[in-house]
Amino acid sequence: MLNIPVMISRTTTGNSSMMSSTSTSSQNSSSTNSKRGWHISSWFSNQQQQQQQLEHENLKNSIRRPDSGGEMTSLSPQVTGGSTTKRYKVIQELLETEKTYQKDMLLLKEIYYDQATTCLTKPNVRHLFSNLTEIVDFERTFVTLLDHSCEKDSVGSAFRESMKLIDSIYSEYCKRQEDAVLKLQELETQAEVQVFLAKCKEQIQGKTTSWDLGSLLIKPVQRVLKYPLLLREILSLTSPTHDDHDDLSAAVKEIQEVADNINEIKRRKDIVEKIVGDKKKTEINVVHGINKRFTRRAQKFKQATGLAIEPTHDLLFEALNMKFEEQQEYIRQLARDVQGWVRHVKIGFDHLQQLACSMESLYGSWGGVRVKSLNNISEFNTMASYLSCNLSRELDNDVRGFVYSRIDDFLKVFENPTQVIHKRALKMIDYDRVRDMKSKGDIPDKSLQESADAYVSINAQLVEELPKFFELTSKYFDILTGGLALVQLKFFGLMQREWIKLVEQHLGMQAASSFESIITNHMNQMDKVEERANNISIIHKSKYTANSISNSSTCSLQPTRQTSLDTYYSRSITDSDAMTNSSFVSNLLPPSPQALNQEDLINLEQDGPVLTSKDFECVVLYDFEIHEEDRLDVKRGTVLRISQSDDYIDPNWWYGTTVDDYRSGWVPKNYCKRL
Repeated sequence: MLNIPVMISRTTTGNSSMMSSTSTSSQNSSSTNSKRGWHISSWFSNQQQQQQQLEHENLKNSIRRPDSGGEMTSLSPQVTGGSTTKRYKVIQELLETEKTYQKDMLLLKEIYYDQATTCLTKPNVRHLFSNLTEIVDFERTFVTLLDHSCEKDSVGSAFRESMKLIDSIYSEYCKRQEDAVLKLQELETQAEVQVFLAKCKEQIQGKTTSWDLGSLLIKPVQRVLKYPLLLREILSLTSPTHDDHDDLSAAVKEIQEVADNINEIKRRKDIVEKIVGDKKKTEINVVHGINKRFTRRAQKFKQATGLAIEPTHDLLFEALNMKFEEQQEYIRQLARDVQGWVRHVKIGFDHLQQLACSMESLYGSWGGVRVKSLNNISEFNTMASYLSCNLSRELDNDVRGFVYSRIDDFLKVFENPTQVIHKRALKMIDYDRVRDMKSKGDIPDKSLQESADAYVSINAQLVEELPKFFELTSKYFDILTGGLALVQLKFFGLMQREWIKLVEQHLGMQAASSFESIITNHMNQMDKVEERANNISIIHKSKYTANSISNSSTCSLQPTRQTSLDTYYSRSITDSDAMTNSSFVSNLLPPSPQALNQEDLINLEQDGPVLTSKDFECVVLYDFEIHEEDRLDVKRGTVLRISQSDDYIDPNWWYGTTVDDYRSGWVPKNYCKRL
């Protein structure tokens, strides 16, 4: 009988020989104060070495040798008598090391994480510990599940059940672990942090084999990369007829995919960080960049002209990119809306102060007004001045401090993703170029192939992280709008306080409790004022117009279309009936036109043209609707009276007045035909 070789030795924590190598490297790093972070790829090399060693041992155990009968017999450990005992020991080792690992994670949370806020900011805590709380919660459930599965000898099913959580939780942690190491090295230079770490180090003495925070932070990475080795060893000791064999085989494959995924995420992260952080430009880089821009433009030209294959389209990324652009536009629009709101508030305050000043001037210059009424108006003016000056200034400060500054910070969050998206667009051209070359049987050079591979990594990274980015920006946007709401609430509260103070002083507490009666009374009075104001012709251009007067030899008026002067003159006035009718009518009518000179006529519209004998009528040939000041919107067929006053002569425009509703303004000369 062959002796089964001794299996690979381990420590009680399940970290194997990797633990000692990590300890040595960590000590060397600490002594040299190196700023370079730990690389996950180093653990994969160790993993491969141990895997090869394990396969070598299994190969020796599987050597077929002749038995006493001369027949070849397989002596694989799966069917040997000691394999069951060894399999049980490996499973127990998996369970015990998992429990030890769980205690270490709980220790890390209770001693370091929970107390870290005493000397570290929340961003630094998140930077150091990443998703540690998720790991602690997961381990609490996973250890219970693993313990139960070990009793039933179904370790593979337990891992398969938890594989998705293992992938998501540990991929996130491993992706940020190197940054955590660099942040820890940076924080260790601060005296306050040094005191905190020394205090925590004393608390963990005797409770774990780890010696400091760094050695605890590396444990999740070590553990997830240990799973493939342990599961593969259990599988090698499991008979193919065992109930858990298929689940173990699938678990080994899936956990290896998790490890490969962690490695790929790390590689993509390194590429993206290089894009964002590499801002140095050397002469070689500049020349190389010019060459790349030229070749990329040539590729785009070929694609546009059909000489090359069509550009790559990733519908998922394009949808995410569209949402990315929309979110930026929403923030910019919010900034414009806030700016417009502040401007309208200030305009309203200015109008209120102008009203108060006008009222004070009017009542102050009008005799017979009581002193108390003048004091009331003066106090109203004082309040309006406070709103226009003090409250406007306070609103400006609050908006700048709580809204504009946050909007600026929010927009800065988009800068790095924008840079990566731009780099993706450039790499995509190289990717299309490589596809085009390979379709023609050509082989791209190494640099071009690396650029094409970088496109794949960048695109995958963006597709993975943009949804997470949107989730965070959505929360940020809620915080931003919440800050704006608080600013508005404070502003309206201060403004309401000033109005209530003024109303209480002059109308009493009851009136100040509700402004509804004041507003209702004001609206009723304003309706009467507007009704009377509408009856004053001289303040409404549409209520009057001027008639043209023909300067004939007899100085008589020619019949014209009905105008606003029909109030004083009949439609056709002749020499025989100009001064007839009753004395009442003669008192209403102005002197006969024969007795008036043109210079004696009063032009009621002070800012309009002076009527002249050269005025004429025209008809509009086309619709003219421009909705601008001093322009006359008219429809086709409208008849206009065109002024020929010296101040209203233009080679391309006519100043006309409609003969039906007396609206005045400029119309293009080529839109009209003289009658």
